[in-house]
Amino acid sequence: MKKNGYTLVELLVVILLLGIATAIAVNKMSYAFDNNSEKLIKQENEYILAEAKIYGETIKDEIKNKTSLTIKINDLVEKNYLKADDKKGNFFSATDKSKVLNNKKIILQIDKNNNVIAKFEE
Repeated sequence: MKKNGYTLVELLVVILLLGIATAIAVNKMSYAFDNNSEKLIKQENEYILAEAKIYGETIKDEIKNKTSLTIKINDLVEKNYLKADDKKGNFFSATDKSKVLNNKKIILQIDKNNNVIAKFEE
């Protein structure tokens, strides 16, 4: 007797193996995207603080007179240290485009070596 195809059991085994392989691949991919999100937030924060330091260098005397100065991301956008993401001047989070960061506060201070320090207000 000649066999012209696959049995139902053989097909089910192949489908089961493909399902297991897909589940493993999807699980690995989800971890890859989570790590990228955290890395992206860290890079975005470093970029914002670096631009705040550059801005702080231009107003160093004002910071010294007040011991510290609180600015907003919106100030950096208005002074062209950060580029707005839309025509309204909004600066959005890199990971969540519905989250506007314009009101996020940054504290500028001068250290002992006369360098500008920038950190986010908690």
